[in-house]
Amino acid sequence: MEMDNTFLKNELGEEYHILSHFYYNRQIREKFQRTNEAPELQGSFLNRVKEMYAYVFKDKIKEFEELITDLKSRNFVDNEKMLTSVINEVFAFAKKNFTREELEKLQQTESIKQEDGISLNDFSYYNIDSKDASILEIHMQANSRKGAEAIRESFAILAGKLQNDSTLENIKTILAFSWIVFEHPRIFERLGFTVINISEEDKVLLGRQRAEISREEFIKRYGQK
Repeated sequence: MEMDNTFLKNELGEEYHILSHFYYNRQIREKFQRTNEAPELQGSFLNRVKEMYAYVFKDKIKEFEELITDLKSRNFVDNEKMLTSVINEVFAFAKKNFTREELEKLQQTESIKQEDGISLNDFSYYNIDSKDASILEIHMQANSRKGAEAIRESFAILAGKLQNDSTLENIKTILAFSWIVFEHPRIFERLGFTVINISEEDKVLLGRQRAEISREEFIKRYGQK
């Protein structure tokens, strides 16, 4: 299946948003461009890009490292052109080396592994907060073909687990943590969540936002009657 940039923006999720919000935020961009150490800063930024995407492209890591090396050698005249080129080149690399289905599966598998998560379906997974065992975090893959109905389906599966799985009996709060909350906060508000306000700077740097709901309200809305 052919991939378009809309899908890639969504499927590469948080990594893409870190790049795009960095690029489109005027204050950060101007600060980046004012530096007197542009080559060094560009190199550091490209190293960060390499780290962010390495797990996504691990099956083609040699080729991806060659791409980063090539980008470092281009001596961009300004950082804006560099940022545009990085986004375009990463998308082109994904299109060339992966099918849409491969990228979906890889993103889901690697995200679950990194978060020590448990899959709910091919769209979402959850994990227990490492610092507070009363908080359950649900993560939704940024798949452009999925919408509100897929979110509700994931919530219904999770609500069933909360009702029947004794290992989750101490959960008090459900936390949705995703770029989707950042982009579409009203969807989560309609679904009964309270969107947690964070500073504009954190929104830009994180490219994602959180929304929360109590266990009782979550089960009331999505659990088995």
